[in-house]
Parts: sequence; C-alpha cells; structure tokens
Amino acid sequence: MKKLYILLPILLLFFLLALACGPTEGPGVVVQVPVTAAPTSTPEPTPTPPPQVLLMGTEGDAAAIGQSAGEFLSVFDTRETLLAAERGPGRVLVICLDREALTREDIDALQTGSDALIFLDTGDAAEDSPYAIKAEPIAPPEELPQALLDSLLAFTLHEVPVRLFGLFESKESAAYAAYDKRLGEGKLFNRGRYVIGVDTKPIAEWISDACEKYIQGTLDGIFCENDEIAALCVRKLADLGRTNVEVYSAAPGELYLALQAEYPKIAVCSLGYTDLSDVYAYINECIAAFLSDAPLPQEAPTITQNFVYSVASTL
Repeated sequence: MKKLYILLPILLLFFLLALACGPTEGPGVVVQVPVTAAPTSTPEPTPTPPPQVLLMGTEGDAAAIGQSAGEFLSVFDTRETLLAAERGPGRVLVICLDREALTREDIDALQTGSDALIFLDTGDAAEDSPYAIKAEPIAPPEELPQALLDSLLAFTLHEVPVRLFGLFESKESAAYAAYDKRLGEGKLFNRGRYVIGVDTKPIAEWISDACEKYIQGTLDGIFCENDEIAALCVRKLADLGRTNVEVYSAAPGELYLALQAEYPKIAVCSLGYTDLSDVYAYINECIAAFLSDAPLPQEAPTITQNFVYSVASTL
C-alpha cells in the first residue's frame, strides 16, 4: 500500500509533464511557422552620361560663356584640337567661334557626333544650319581697300594728309585705285610708290631703303596690297626698332592677324568682330536649353565685321 502511495505522485508528475510538452492548440489547428523571405536584389539604374560643351575660341570667349556651361565646358585653341578631342557617350554641343571662315567640310566634321553646332558663319558655308551666327563683311572684297584707307584717314592719331608709302602688285588692283583716288583728293601725302613688275629693285630691298631713309616723325604708315607685302614691312621696321610707323594690309587675313598679335604697335589694323555681346547672349541661352534637354533657340543673331585697331595711345 505504501508503494502505491509512492507511485501515484510519480505517475501524476509524468502526466503533468506530458501535458506541458504537448501542443497547446486543439485538435485540427494548424501551427503557423514564420518564414523569412529571401532578399531580392534591385538593379541600380544606369547613370545618364553627363553632357559636354566643347568650345573653340579665345580666352575672352571662354570667360563670357564659362558661367553658364560650368563644369561641362571644355576649351580648345584650334579646330584641329577640337576635331581630335575625345568625346564621351553623352550629348555634345559644339561651339566654334573661329574668326576665320569655316568650310563646308569643317562644318560636317564638327557636326559628326554632335547634337548641335553653333558657329560664326563668316564664309556663307552654313546653308540651312539653324544655329549659324551670320557674320556680315564690312565691305565687298573689291571695296575693302577703300574702306580701310578711309578708316586710317579717320584714325585719331593722324592728321590729313597722312604720309604713306604704297606697295602694290599691280596698277590695275583695287588697292592701287583706292590709294590713287585719295592721293588725288589731297588726303594722302605720297612718300613713294612701288609696283611689282614695274619697279626693277627687289621689293625687300626697296622696303629696307625706304624705311631707313625716313627718320622718325616723317612717315606715318605703309599701305600694302596684301599680307605678304605687309609682313616684309612689319619685320623690317621691327628690326630697325621703328614702332612709330604703321603698316596696313588692304586685305588683312590670318597672316596679318598673327602680325598684329606679335607687333601690335606696327601692324595696327585687322578685321574682326568687336561687339559679340549678342553672340554670347545667344550662346548662353542655347547652353541653358541644352543642359536642360530642351530645344535650342534657332533665332541666331547677325554681327557685322569691323576694323580692329591696336591700342592707339601706344603708337
């Protein structure tokens, strides 16, 4: 009997333990086991390549448009470096402010791989380009020598009659005719004229003798038919240390522009575009539209060529 009393509590204990370890849900109840879903990777979006603004121009051009283009602007000195520039995968806006005329081939090459090309159209090569900035010449080629002579006659440092040499390729040229006309009107004082093929002395020797003959204060300038003749005169005067005599080319081009940059007190008057404010305003408007992926304005301005003098007070 005592054994029974001892076994009953033990059996009761086992029974209670069995109840505690069994399922708490009633019959037919499904036990929910939480399951953590496997993480799925979200592909990162491909970044949009940044746009590029490529400029060929001067330091002044870069400064005028640099703020609107900001970090997207790259500046090049020449068409060759611009054409060879590495272009990224993004959109490209090319701005060419070369003061010399672009050919049709230049335009086609610069447009290759570009979304738009803005340029000064100094050679009527644009055809139907909507972003060409028209540049009107100051005068037709045959009238340019007369316009240049009138400009130097009005130059503030001169007193009429202006004392000049004239150097020409032919007596039938527009430059010779313009010189002869103003000479007949008493607006020029002729220190001497040289015509290739008429005068027997070599032109370089004639220039050397003429420049050495007239001392300071007796000669104002030399009027040359072209850049090549002007270059001979400029370099001879530079060798003599004469910065008080001006040399003009009746058809100033790239060679004369280089001479003016190197000898600004001797080669004093080139052709250029002195007021580009409308151009810069238009370009900055185009850049703002380009960077916001909006259509570029197509109402490009027109500018007029001018005679660009070196600093007059230093002559």
